[in-house]
Amino acid sequence: MSGQLADVWPGCIQRPRSSRSVTLCLVLPLLAVQLVLLISVHLDIAEAHKKGSCTNTHRDDALCDRLARQGQCDTKEWMLDNCERSCELCSRDKDDNARFRRILDEFYDYKSQEFPEYATYVGKHDYDDVLESFKMDAFDRRKNETERFLHRLKNLDPNKLSRINKRERRIVMSCLHAFVDGYKWREYGALNSINFLEGLANGPQWPIYSRLESEKDFERYLKRLAAVPDQINDQITLMKRAIKLKRSSHLVSVSRVPSMLKDLDVDMFFLVPFQHALTRQGFSPHTKLQMWDKARSLMPYVSQALNRLKQFMDKDYFDATREQPGVHSLPQGKQYYEACLKWYLGYDAKAEDVFSLGVSEVNRIEKLIKEVMMSVGFNGDLKTFFKHIETIPKFYNHSKEQILQNYRTMLDNQIIPKLATLFYNVSIAPITVISVERDGPWGSYGSGRFYVNLKEPEKRSTFTMMPLTLHEAYPGHHFQDLYSQHFDIPMYRAQPMNGRLYSVPFHFPVYSAYSEGWALYSEYLGHELGLYQDPYELFGRYVSEIFRACRLVVDTGIHAFGWSREQAIDFLNGYSDFPLSQIAAEVDRYITAPGQACAYKVGEIKIKNMRQKAEKALASMFDVKEFHHQILKIGYVPLDILEEVIEEWVQSKLKNDPSVTADYDDITTGESLASKHVTSNSLLLLLCITHWFVNYITFR
Repeated sequence: MSGQLADVWPGCIQRPRSSRSVTLCLVLPLLAVQLVLLISVHLDIAEAHKKGSCTNTHRDDALCDRLARQGQCDTKEWMLDNCERSCELCSRDKDDNARFRRILDEFYDYKSQEFPEYATYVGKHDYDDVLESFKMDAFDRRKNETERFLHRLKNLDPNKLSRINKRERRIVMSCLHAFVDGYKWREYGALNSINFLEGLANGPQWPIYSRLESEKDFERYLKRLAAVPDQINDQITLMKRAIKLKRSSHLVSVSRVPSMLKDLDVDMFFLVPFQHALTRQGFSPHTKLQMWDKARSLMPYVSQALNRLKQFMDKDYFDATREQPGVHSLPQGKQYYEACLKWYLGYDAKAEDVFSLGVSEVNRIEKLIKEVMMSVGFNGDLKTFFKHIETIPKFYNHSKEQILQNYRTMLDNQIIPKLATLFYNVSIAPITVISVERDGPWGSYGSGRFYVNLKEPEKRSTFTMMPLTLHEAYPGHHFQDLYSQHFDIPMYRAQPMNGRLYSVPFHFPVYSAYSEGWALYSEYLGHELGLYQDPYELFGRYVSEIFRACRLVVDTGIHAFGWSREQAIDFLNGYSDFPLSQIAAEVDRYITAPGQACAYKVGEIKIKNMRQKAEKALASMFDVKEFHHQILKIGYVPLDILEEVIEEWVQSKLKNDPSVTADYDDITTGESLASKHVTSNSLLLLLCITHWFVNYITFR
């Protein structure tokens, strides 16, 4: 090879004797690179056109201008001189799969734009300079924009979509329809955005998750901070409208709010994250001082707005809260409640049916509990057995540190080593166990963190720790998050917008029956994992399950059948060892978020039914690992879609069809037109750099 090079460039193999020789030695290879790049770009563009793109004829420039002013065109695409493609004016023989995927991306971006604090929380920082709007016209805008997305999806030809994209189209349209249907109830819960579970009283989350690296990041943070007072004022305006319409929250939903606001350390939430990030940056001292002074100058306005909110809650809102805890007391209250049930469960559900299901489940599980009681030689009722267990030292009176260590030991030594018996080998992402003290559930999960409620630790029973850990960590919610990261689930579902439950059903669904149903089913899997090793641990498992069954009775009882708060507390207290304060907080939670508590048991029952049906159909071919894989890899979906997925998997096994049993098809299978443009632009940029370098060497 060196001899051939010497024949072509004899002066380049040996040391060149002149500057001209040096130039030629450098220029000739670069010219060759240019030629290769030109060919690559030509083939790339030709391939893009061949795969269904369309060229700009300039016939629709006026239409493109109008659509662009309405924000309906992709300006990046238009920069490549193609208005038809950017505004979706191309002919119908274009790649509908690529078009569909772009709609999904745009919908995710639209949600991020409308709810920017949540976008910040999940790591999307395009809108870190704005806050969610609580103006009434924002409700109308969101409904209208959602209908536009529906229109675009309806115009797609399903026959031109891949099998996976056909299903995804049904899922996203279901999501959009749920939001549009919820618009009817926009002047119910959505007017009352602050309660003891959600809203400003719990402290804003966006300052912690804001990206603060560049000067622009800090400027965006300051712009968002400056908008906080207006956002608070708009929330007060909405609550005043709720009072006028007699659709306010119940007192228990907001009675804690003034004290929570009083205890809110405003500087800690808003200034400390900013200050810590600022000290780490290499900006000039003048820039740092300027930014810090600006942040401090905004804080009095934030504090004044929070004080206005506190005074409003104290003086105006409390006196106007609805008298009865159930939403049945509101105008069209029962219909509103059943709309909430539909939002959480994913199907039309009658309150009577949910109540009956709850009663049936309570009776079934109570029989199992009594069998456990008899196995340890105890004769008596459940409440008496709870009193008996309180006398056994190993179950109560543990310190916070002991309880936290027990949770960590359960995860590391008992649960994680056994997961491989029921699940395929998926790399186990770490989970952090964090203690909190608050009125609310015993445990919760979010972003790789298992939050353990250690309020009144001496009253926390150890025999209920295992089902809670299975529910929140492995193989429950944390495992669900793990799967959404390992498979190419569209972002609008991979990052569901949890929270904002006050606004249900006027909210994009998060498929609670799927997520909470799986977490409760995970508690059941503790049997198959061999984790309930003695009668008391099994008792703890059933106590946890019966509590979820009780929720079906209590939630519907409050919101559809006129139960009082005290009646609900008494009912739950008969089936639980929770401290009375914890039970009261649970009931207040159900009053505040109508329907949410029903998602757990309904979802679990549906998943169990799917498994039983699959086991019966497949017999010896049934593989529990593969069943769980099918459930998890699809991501957050309505239950009817989940049933369809499992049925399709069963049929594929019966027909020996590997196309379905393979890993979840990539929704972005095949290069999209956008990726072609990225490739072309990269090559063009490299081409320009090469051309400049050649000219520089030649003419310097």
